[in-house]
Amino acid sequence: MPAFAEVPTAMAQPTEIGTVVPKTSTPAAADNGLGPERRRAPEQKESRLFNILLRPFIQEAEVRRTTRASQDSEYLKRVDQDLNTERVNFLVFGWGETFEPPVITEPGTIIGSPSIISINYKTGEIQIVSLTHDIRAPEVEKALGTLGKRLPNSAKKIDQAYLDSKVGSLDLMRLTLENATGLSVDFQFAFSDIAIQKLIDNIFQSIEVDVPVEMELAPYYHRGTLCDEQKRRFSKGKIKLNGREVVGFIKAIPTVNPGEKITDGRPPYSPLMEHNKRKMNVIEGFLSAARKKLSPGLLKAINDYLDEEAKIKEMEFDFNYKELLVKSLLNTIGEWTKSNLPGGKPLDVSIPEITGERYLVDRCCSTDPEKTPVHWDFWSQKALGEDELKKDYQSGVYNPKMAFEVPYRGNPYGDLIDDYWVGVRTYIKEFLLKK
Repeated sequence: MPAFAEVPTAMAQPTEIGTVVPKTSTPAAADNGLGPERRRAPEQKESRLFNILLRPFIQEAEVRRTTRASQDSEYLKRVDQDLNTERVNFLVFGWGETFEPPVITEPGTIIGSPSIISINYKTGEIQIVSLTHDIRAPEVEKALGTLGKRLPNSAKKIDQAYLDSKVGSLDLMRLTLENATGLSVDFQFAFSDIAIQKLIDNIFQSIEVDVPVEMELAPYYHRGTLCDEQKRRFSKGKIKLNGREVVGFIKAIPTVNPGEKITDGRPPYSPLMEHNKRKMNVIEGFLSAARKKLSPGLLKAINDYLDEEAKIKEMEFDFNYKELLVKSLLNTIGEWTKSNLPGGKPLDVSIPEITGERYLVDRCCSTDPEKTPVHWDFWSQKALGEDELKKDYQSGVYNPKMAFEVPYRGNPYGDLIDDYWVGVRTYIKEFLLKK
């Protein structure tokens, strides 16, 4: 895992407070989170290639959940049973340089972005939950031994669960995201922006991205080099991008012309221009490219690519990707062969669509501003009843040069599941279960 210094973030203006999510307790699950009947992987007779590919991961997820439940007394409290039934979840964490003038103007400043891809293997739905890296994560402070001491500048952001040079790890990131979301983090992989560039260039050559609105993006740093110094304008509609262009499309910030001001708590550009929304556009483009090339040959190419990136430390996994991909590859070849025999049932090679995504961020940048469960830390100065956050703010726990976001009425010194993350967990559960 790379070790990087924590960095400041350019701060938007304060916004009005949205609806406060009522506090509810999280009941402990009674089993491994796959459901009361311990759901098994789809049976071999399924003719959808996606399910065949996924089968080894579902089986491994069941083993992991059972093991964690037996070894970690808090696991069944963190993981919401109803939410995880018939799901397998992948936590992906991308990291790279950022460029956010006037706060960040020099190369070498690293931030990360966590997202959980949740696949309902019964319905075939893919849903994605992403969290802004600005959200405070008391789990990191607890690991550092600073939580509760109210030391100056001691608050830590959620991306530091992986990036912190002293305690950052995949284990801490899994714990933090399970606390925050209620989802079982079955598999994790962290990767650099250069790894994304090589994935696209070496395997797909380019991908088609659907740009939601016309936008102009500022320059950005990529491995120490300032790219697109003259800015780049994107028209609304589909456009083909190579690897470096994809990295820039995700990372660069929208330009703000002189004289444009934030009004009603919102920056002078559409939330559809936010980094995370553009990341979703890229994921959809990647899935579309994968649909066109889905075959045993593609799996072999991806396996070789992962081997190389893991070797040079551009990627890190908490699972044996080779073992699981080999199983997927063998399953695929077997089903592919049977489907081509006389009387064989044709394989459905489609990949499910992304049916929904949520980005947890302050309402100033959210596409769901009335319900988003997090807000900027400086709201803790207001009369919100958030006494602990007020004390933190007054004690200098929050670095004044860094923008933090916190859950509504979250108490970082209480039970983190029931007192700090409860509103976030409720919001995510309602989204995923469509309540």
